[in-house]
Amino acid sequence: NSMPGALTIRKGAVPGWTRGSFHTAPTYYCRFPASVSQTVWAASQLITSCNPIPMTADTDDDALAAQKAGARKAAGRTRAAAHAELAEKAARALAVTGLNFLSPSTEGVVSGFYPYRTEIDLRPMLTTIGRQGWTTCLPIVLGAGIPLDFKAWRPGDDTVPGAWGIPIPPPAAQDVEPDVMLVPLLAFDRAGYRLGYGGGFYDRTIEKLRGQKPLITIGIAFAAQEVAQVIRGPYDQPLDWILTETGPIEIAAENAYRL
Repeated sequence: NSMPGALTIRKGAVPGWTRGSFHTAPTYYCRFPASVSQTVWAASQLITSCNPIPMTADTDDDALAAQKAGARKAAGRTRAAAHAELAEKAARALAVTGLNFLSPSTEGVVSGFYPYRTEIDLRPMLTTIGRQGWTTCLPIVLGAGIPLDFKAWRPGDDTVPGAWGIPIPPPAAQDVEPDVMLVPLLAFDRAGYRLGYGGGFYDRTIEKLRGQKPLITIGIAFAAQEVAQVIRGPYDQPLDWILTETGPIEIAAENAYRL
C-alpha cells in the first residue's frame, strides 16, 4: 500500500469492484446541495433529458457514443450554471481542503489541470499543496489514442499553448509521473465513474499508471454535477475520490456494501 519516497495510500482508498463493465439504463438526478440557487438546480435537471437507453455488454459503440454525447451536452450546461455562481467559492474551498484527507506519510507528485472553460480553477489548490511539499504538474496531450504525459509546473511558472490552446509547461520543464491525479469531469456518480470529454486521454492514462504503481485518482467537480449513474463503457476507469466545494467523497466508503 505504499511507495518509497511518495505516499501511503490509505487502506480501502482504491475501489475493488470490477472495472469497466456495462450496466442497465442509468437514471439521472442531482443530489443537489441546498447552498446553491434555484438557477443551478434548474440546470442540473437538464441531465434528465438525456433519455438513456438500456446499455448491455452487446450495446454497440455507436449507441454508447450517442448516449454519452447527449449526456455531455446536458452535463455541460449544469457545470456552466454552477461555475457562473460558485467559481470563486469552489476554488477557495478546494484550496482549503487540499489533500489533507489522503493522510500521506510523505508527499509525492500531483497532477492538476489548467482551468479550461467552466472547470474549477485548481491553481489556488496547487499552490497550497505545493507549499506542503508536493510536486505539482500539468498533463500534456501527445496525440489521439496516446496516454497523457506530465511535466512539473507550479502556479506562476511559464506556460506555452497546448492542445485546444490550453496552457501547458514549456518543453524544457521536468518530466514527472503522478502519484495522485486530479481529474476534470462533466458528471460523476458515487460508484466513482465520470463523464469525460470523449477523448479517452484520462482513462488511458489511469489504466496505464495503475498497471505500474499505486495511484490515487480524484475527480474535481461542483457538487451539482453529481448524477445517479454515469453512462459507462468497457474502458472507463472509476475514480477513488471525488472532491467538490462541499468536501471530499471517498468512493470505497460510499460503495463498501458492494465490495
